[in-house]
Amino acid sequence: MVLKALDSGSMAAQAKPLSAEQRREMAEYLSGRTFDEVAQAPTTQGACEAEHPKIGDPFEGPSWTGWSANLTNSRYVPAEVAGLDPADVGKLELKWAFGMRDAKVASAQPTIAAGRVFIASMTGMVHALDAETGCQYWSFQAPDRVRTSMTLGLVEGQASVFFGDYKANLYALDARTGALLWRVDAEKHPYSRFTGSPVYHEGRVYAATSSVEEGPAGQPDYSCCTFRGAALALDANTGEILWKTHTIVDEAKPVAKKENGKPIFGPSGAAVWSPPTMDLATNSVIVATGNHYTDRGPDGDPVESSDSVIAFDMNTGERKWLVQFTKDDLFSFGCGPRNQFACTNDDGPDFDFGAPPVLHQFDDGRRLLLLGQKSGEVHAVDPDREGAIVWQSKVAKGGKLGGIEWGLAANPKLVFAAISDPNRRKPDEAGGLVALQIATGEEIWRTPAPDCDGCMKAQMAAVTAIPGVVFSGSMDGHLRAYSDADGRIIWDYDTAREFETVNGVTASGGSLNAAGPTVVGGLVFVSSGYTQWRGKPGNVLLAFGVPGE
Repeated sequence: MVLKALDSGSMAAQAKPLSAEQRREMAEYLSGRTFDEVAQAPTTQGACEAEHPKIGDPFEGPSWTGWSANLTNSRYVPAEVAGLDPADVGKLELKWAFGMRDAKVASAQPTIAAGRVFIASMTGMVHALDAETGCQYWSFQAPDRVRTSMTLGLVEGQASVFFGDYKANLYALDARTGALLWRVDAEKHPYSRFTGSPVYHEGRVYAATSSVEEGPAGQPDYSCCTFRGAALALDANTGEILWKTHTIVDEAKPVAKKENGKPIFGPSGAAVWSPPTMDLATNSVIVATGNHYTDRGPDGDPVESSDSVIAFDMNTGERKWLVQFTKDDLFSFGCGPRNQFACTNDDGPDFDFGAPPVLHQFDDGRRLLLLGQKSGEVHAVDPDREGAIVWQSKVAKGGKLGGIEWGLAANPKLVFAAISDPNRRKPDEAGGLVALQIATGEEIWRTPAPDCDGCMKAQMAAVTAIPGVVFSGSMDGHLRAYSDADGRIIWDYDTAREFETVNGVTASGGSLNAAGPTVVGGLVFVSSGYTQWRGKPGNVLLAFGVPGE
């Protein structure tokens, strides 16, 4: 709480001259505790009665770790992991609810492994809960907000939890006790952060950086912009950064001046909002990028890596290939006809990739990389031919908050895209779920968002698929299950209400955005609450199961 006051609270103005490390040291001095000591047993109602049971190999048994249940980001859970018969989905009932104290947003996605649920709060609190009952084994207080999913892996052979925060720090915790193993400041830029979850593979942690520098770009005295997105690899045992490669090659330099004489820097942007996708067949780390913040570099060349898919060598970080889908997509809050604080031309459509690439392999060995964009398009490219475009399907109108926001899901034959497309003047056009044939891009079915009175129907959250069923959350607070055969809604639960929680924290649900549900061992878990973009606040994690099972 002390660090939060220094970073963004009542003492932020006084602490502004201090570096992040100095603010951290001051918080430790004032509180009388170090951040290495913040792993703690829960003190609230709902603590597990038994001591922390030993965790073996976190990859044994049914699990969902990180953003997707696999390294390809398909968000598809096979039957043996899901443990949920499609015929029973309509019987799902609330099993337990866990409240996140002092939070108004619950946008981190739950991870399930070794019989536990690992979940973060936007207050920076990370929790380890029992998957069956919701009782709490431990909590850990990070010094800043945490939105990423928890990723399970090994540190010196022991089960560990990896995640990132809003100050671009990466962490490793002991999965059994919550003790801090290491913390690394992965990006020095003051507006950088981790929104996409890290990925663990064979002793390494892979991650990518995003940023909110678009915001201060709208301030006349701010010299925008210098952030460049990056992919990086770390040693899982030590946190040592093994390589870091920026999405934009050239560092930002002065390219123009504002009317008040403040410099404009470029090139900048191409943030990575989502987790990397691992292509083990070609030894590649693949990311999708967002728009750029300033239009060109000092040499006048356009930014080639914004709104793109980029493949990096897994061992060295060397760029292997790149495909750009929207050129000249300049956007920040300093752009536009009424706000020319940071731009040297008109602003672009803001067609970020918020969703990660999905790597799909057919039975005959052919492969496609699927990408959902805010333009409203789903793209299929060939990862074995340097991203050559195979097909493109327009499924939504798209826009600054439109199209496909946070994630596709793909089963063996179909790819599912939730549609955002909010429009104040035409609210009925928002939302919906679409299924496309992966091989061709042909639309198989489309289910519009159900009607509601004055609600926001946009479906921004990531989609999750199990055999026979697709789950999609909505900004109206509803989590719905659809038949993957024809798009019929077979289950609907309104999370936007108050809940009695196992830990005694006053909690309610709200809008569903960013993270999607996770399904493991017959249980469905979802976080509810999102305040941005006219969303409803919430601070609850919900677990659903079939009665009697």
